[in-house]
Amino acid sequence: MKKQRPIPAIFFLMAILMAGNLSAQVLIDMRFASTRISHVRDLRSFSINNSSGSNFQCIIRVEVSKNDIPVCEGESAPVLLPPGRVDLQNWNNAVINQRSLPVAGERPIRTDGSFSDGSYLVCVKIIDVNDRAELAVNCEGFSVMGNGNTQQPASTQNQNTDTKSKKKFPVSFSGNAEISGYFANRAPMYSGYGANYGHLFLNPTLSIYDVPLTGTFMISTQNSPLRQNMNVYNFSFDAEAFKAALISRLQKAVTENKKLNELTGGKMNTLGKLDGINKVLQNPEVVKELQGLEDLEKYRKELSEVEEINKIVNTGDSLGGAAGNFNVGDINYESMLKSLEDSLKQSSDSGNVDTEKMQARYDSLKTKTDSLRHVYDTYKGKYDSLKTVSDSLTAKIGALKHLDFKKGGYDALLGQQEGLLKQAKTNGWVDSLGNVKEAAGELSEADMSKLGDMDFLTGKLAGMGKLKKYEKYLGWVKKFSLGTSFTQYSEYTLNNIPVSGISVELAPAKTYIAFTYGRVQRSVLSAEIGPAAYNRTLMAGSVGYGAQEKSHIHINVLSAKDDPNSINPRDSVYLYYKKPQDNKVISIDFGLNLFKDRLRFSGELAGSQLVRDVTFNDNSNTVELQDTVMRSEKDWIANIFRQKPVNLNTVTDFAFFAKAEASLFKNRTKISAGASRVGANYQSFGTPFLMRDLMTFEGKISQKMLKNKISASVYIRQMSNNLSGNLPMTVQQWRWGGDLSINFPKMPVIRIMYTPILQQNDSGTVNMNMLTGSVSYPVKIKKTRLMNMGMYMFQNGTRGMNAEGFSSHFASFNQNIIFPKGQTFSWTVNYIYSETFVEKLHSLAGTLSVSGTLFKKWNNGAGVNVYANVMEQRYMLFYRAGISFLKYFTLNVQVEGQIYRNGRTDALYARYDVIAVRPMLNVRW
Repeated sequence: MKKQRPIPAIFFLMAILMAGNLSAQVLIDMRFASTRISHVRDLRSFSINNSSGSNFQCIIRVEVSKNDIPVCEGESAPVLLPPGRVDLQNWNNAVINQRSLPVAGERPIRTDGSFSDGSYLVCVKIIDVNDRAELAVNCEGFSVMGNGNTQQPASTQNQNTDTKSKKKFPVSFSGNAEISGYFANRAPMYSGYGANYGHLFLNPTLSIYDVPLTGTFMISTQNSPLRQNMNVYNFSFDAEAFKAALISRLQKAVTENKKLNELTGGKMNTLGKLDGINKVLQNPEVVKELQGLEDLEKYRKELSEVEEINKIVNTGDSLGGAAGNFNVGDINYESMLKSLEDSLKQSSDSGNVDTEKMQARYDSLKTKTDSLRHVYDTYKGKYDSLKTVSDSLTAKIGALKHLDFKKGGYDALLGQQEGLLKQAKTNGWVDSLGNVKEAAGELSEADMSKLGDMDFLTGKLAGMGKLKKYEKYLGWVKKFSLGTSFTQYSEYTLNNIPVSGISVELAPAKTYIAFTYGRVQRSVLSAEIGPAAYNRTLMAGSVGYGAQEKSHIHINVLSAKDDPNSINPRDSVYLYYKKPQDNKVISIDFGLNLFKDRLRFSGELAGSQLVRDVTFNDNSNTVELQDTVMRSEKDWIANIFRQKPVNLNTVTDFAFFAKAEASLFKNRTKISAGASRVGANYQSFGTPFLMRDLMTFEGKISQKMLKNKISASVYIRQMSNNLSGNLPMTVQQWRWGGDLSINFPKMPVIRIMYTPILQQNDSGTVNMNMLTGSVSYPVKIKKTRLMNMGMYMFQNGTRGMNAEGFSSHFASFNQNIIFPKGQTFSWTVNYIYSETFVEKLHSLAGTLSVSGTLFKKWNNGAGVNVYANVMEQRYMLFYRAGISFLKYFTLNVQVEGQIYRNGRTDALYARYDVIAVRPMLNVRW
């Protein structure tokens, strides 16, 4: 029997990385550097400890809720989390773009990004890149005092005062500044920074005629010539603040009475009165009386006509109906007609200028006389019939005459109904038929979800007459930034990396145009290969049809190049290990939304060329290899499309993904399937953390039941590497699994995930399993809220009967107690057991913190963090205090002490004791 070769450690590690089972070792440390959270910017002030010892690809997500209602969320692009502790405040690789969520009746997060007063819960999550499973979660409560009351819609009185007596100044200037520092007896572990450093952060906002222009400046003393620059300088048109202002205006215009008296009575009052009147008028007795009044008016009109006929007939009969003697009452029409006829003849003979007028009078009188004669001839001799009709109408009128005294009241009620209906139609609260519109008085959930669409937003405002002409064109500007910015074109070209230069995105009508130019890394001359770098500039553009989130097709081009002269002198380290490179990328990406977004197709095809060394000098300019003529790297467009060998210094490759998504049965059923491929030589300097040499096929089905109270999903994914066939072995992985979520009102929220993994290569097979279960249960006791969360994770992996396997158990419980006056109490305990062929290890980790406000201005917080096992112990105590003074200033100070011990022989830090002070001064204007 042939003996199997053991799987090399590198492939076993790759199996672990692809399975994502390092999650139990990725600990989220919620030690906020900003001692008082008052702005969404402060949500980046936490650190993550990756104790796995290897790079870990993940998504970092932050969620904030108030009174169990989500108010803010954001997540990073896929990032490569390095081993050790990472401070997100100073880590530009993880850009978390926070966005506020609409909350009915209040605005927890203002347009400047600051939180209004109240108690909040912030949760940080580590998300699996592949299936978005929550691999780790940690939550902490915080309270905000001194930022001002929650913004409510203005009252009628205030609005009238503002409108009539105050004219808004077209230019305003606001913002905030923050000065913070870190002073300690030792530098932080794994940071590479000094023991003492400071930061200056400025965020001024200039608003000119409601156009917000924002500056962002961050200056740090942590900068070093041996690493990339941390300073940030940016001046931009704040498209999000502009959109937020338009959304606020739309909400105000729709929910308030915009054309009459704004909030006098308001929609609810107006429609309430209208509904009350409608109910009165729909009463069967009232309907009967209103019909009686209508009949009474009709009968009186008919009786008047009968009496007129009787008058004609009676007069004619009294004169015998003789020609020339027919008259009605005291008027003898035929005699008048004869006299007028004689006068007309005389006037015609004498040439009188009034002949035409006299002719017109004659014609009119003759018509009336003929009509009266016709009535007489029709009804003469019908005395009995006329009398019968007259008596019948008189009787009907007599039966309904008692309603006369109600006519005035009903007329007033109908007039009031007409006025209210006119007011409701003017404000768009009812349609042309008088039916109430569900989303007219306040934006419905469907409309709220559309507010991110600038065309929808500006179209609504323009229809109401609430949009200035230039604002329509500003709505086309999705981004205009000078300085350091983060831009996303597509997954395989430019994907949220910091670029110091200019970035513009325009979306006029149905088109999309974007351009970015700037530096992505500065030159660093270092003896260490890791931080060493050349000055690299990047230029990228995108053009096409449709916005990225809608149906679209875009062509993206990227060019990035290192400056070989930016490091001088270039010693042997750089000649052999660090080469100045050149990168060109072309891609086309598309999205097609059909059937009201129920069906979506999306994809991207990208090709790249990488010049490994721009200083490489090939005298012949061509190299013949296996009878194939290599081509010049300067023909990069043709090279990318040919996807053939270029020369010994240049490689090309391609990447693609294609995906189909369907949302069926009122979004209760979702189906997706896709495939992606990233070549081993595919390189884009705009997305440096892309996993290469990987082919993936996947499919997923999710189902929601019982009004979304139960949701379940299953998926399957197959991944393989060695796409070019140049590696000594190929790794293939099959991953499938599912999750189940149960969320009934006033019951614990339960989630269970199970993922079995099978991985094969030329040396053998690896089996892995991951089971995760979590329970969360919010409880409200009077005005005190408790958020309880428990989690258990089991992972294992084995290779046949070989002992080279691993297993781990991770159990966690987290509780946050938020008291009515904003005090919070949080504690977390984690138990980790891991077993490999090297060692068995029991670890215990936990946090305990309390915070609260005294005298409405003095914020306090204290806590302890613990992590311990037989090989490693870490204890940290902290106390923080903050006070607001002189209306615009807030001073926060945190004092912390840390004790660290590591008993491993290869430990970088065997002993590490730190006492540190973190002051921070915040100024708002």
